[in-house]
Amino acid sequence: GEAHPSTLDSVHNLTNVVQERGRDEEAEGLHCQCLNARKTALGDTHPSTLASMSSLALTVKKQGRYGEAEELLRECLEARKNTLGEAHPSTLVSMNNLANSVEKQGRYEEAEGLHRRCLEALKTALGEAHPSTLDSINNLALAVVLQGRYEEAKELLRECIEAKKNVLGEAHPSTLKSMEFLAMVVSQQGR
Repeated sequence: GEAHPSTLDSVHNLTNVVQERGRDEEAEGLHCQCLNARKTALGDTHPSTLASMSSLALTVKKQGRYGEAEELLRECLEARKNTLGEAHPSTLVSMNNLANSVEKQGRYEEAEGLHRRCLEALKTALGEAHPSTLDSINNLALAVVLQGRYEEAKELLRECIEAKKNVLGEAHPSTLKSMEFLAMVVSQQGR
């Protein structure tokens, strides 16, 4: 039936395909439908319901509606903390997404605090060399550089790049992305 968890999983997956094709408004409508159906069928705090809420928030954020996205992401983060725990990977993804949304609104200091909390939790939960932890260092460096603290950002990025080289390899896209970011920071600092 329409409310069966497998049907809702299929709708959620279809919605992601629609979004990948650049049809964000259509995807937003489908995410809303899926979220409401999952709330009814599974409850407000079921992991699948929260996955739909997170997907809706990211779709809204992609359309530049950062304040709206922030509200959804805060709700999702709190629910995931209460349901899954503060150190669960899904909770930490929500924290990172919230930090990015806050950052997009120019609240860099608040974003930095969220990124730092997320990074420390990732180090504890997954280890210092886990790719998600390393991506979190990169995200923190962005929040720092947006506040004009270039030396600190460069230090974070150098640490991140060295670890990514060891874990992922020198030619991995994530390593190269961090190297490119470091070059950009050095270039901006010279201006």
